[in-house]
Amino acid sequence: NSTIDAGHYSTSGFGETLGINQQSQSSLNLSTVHRCITLISNIVAAIPVRVVRWNSSTGYETIETHPVSYILTYCSNPSSPRDPLTLPSFVWKQTAMAQLLASGNSCMPLFRNKDYKPVGLKLAANPASCTPKKQQRDPLRYYEYTDDYARLSYLTTEDVLHLRIHATDGFIGQSPIIIGASSMGITHNAEKRSNTMVKNGRPEGFLQFPQIVHSDQKKEIREEWRKLHMNPDEYNVGILSGGADWKQYGFSADA
Repeated sequence: NSTIDAGHYSTSGFGETLGINQQSQSSLNLSTVHRCITLISNIVAAIPVRVVRWNSSTGYETIETHPVSYILTYCSNPSSPRDPLTLPSFVWKQTAMAQLLASGNSCMPLFRNKDYKPVGLKLAANPASCTPKKQQRDPLRYYEYTDDYARLSYLTTEDVLHLRIHATDGFIGQSPIIIGASSMGITHNAEKRSNTMVKNGRPEGFLQFPQIVHSDQKKEIREEWRKLHMNPDEYNVGILSGGADWKQYGFSADA
């Protein structure tokens, strides 16, 4: 499991909890990737986030009185700033960005008061604690949230501050690291396949005989042909006897 420290919280277990394949998961285990995520998270966490609105006279203006403004600017729970679970704005933004880069999603449940105004948000150490879901038939979007007491609940889109990246469906994001690792994996597989094809000297055609060739004769001819053309250390000359002819078929190595 990859672990990225962010203050006294950590984002761990991305591959296992999100079902990432082994090849892509290995990219998250690189120390260079860890350092890049930490660097980007620290930079983004230092950028101030404001709630703004459009004013026809003055243009965009900051709304300091909006409840969410206090959450984005100061701490995760302005109503109880001395609560030990309350995170400074820098810390929760740092951890959220680390989760966003590693999993493509950072979901933070909102806490509301009796007037339905947001008074705080919860940022879990494990990104799998709050995961976006979508029904197969009905395009209903919701979240599965597991609290600190392992109690499962279902939240609506109005109850979660969901940051996402590369969301092809507009809802569930994808990690840019995983996308990059997958594209590099495809390129590596193509190069490996081309190298194997050239090294093994794969013939692009068939041996054609004027007479019927029995199964045991086919086996013997095939084994001799493999010894001749699949030896990377020697270059031999092929000999066709008994009226055998070569018919070109297939695609070339350049293709």
